[in-house]
Amino acid sequence: MNVIVESNLCIQNRFEPPLSLELPESSRIKDILLYLSGRHIPMNLITPACALNEDIDAMSINGEDFFRLKQGLDTPLNDGDRIQLQLQNVQLGGG
Repeated sequence: MNVIVESNLCIQNRFEPPLSLELPESSRIKDILLYLSGRHIPMNLITPACALNEDIDAMSINGEDFFRLKQGLDTPLNDGDRIQLQLQNVQLGGG
């Protein structure tokens, strides 16, 4: 299934939204956040206790606020879903 991720964060040559991601059919919101943390975004989007990291200011799925979803991080994703991530502007490096 194909899911689109949009975000205010852009990291050249690593995370340049909107991203079109191919995911297994049984994927949940938690799965895509773990995937993004491991491959595209150099920060953890989920805490070790399986909660949203405080660096996420807002998140919506197809325009619906994440915090209104009854299943939270276990909400299943569907083909064509659009996820919008609003992340805090964190300094990722310097020099």
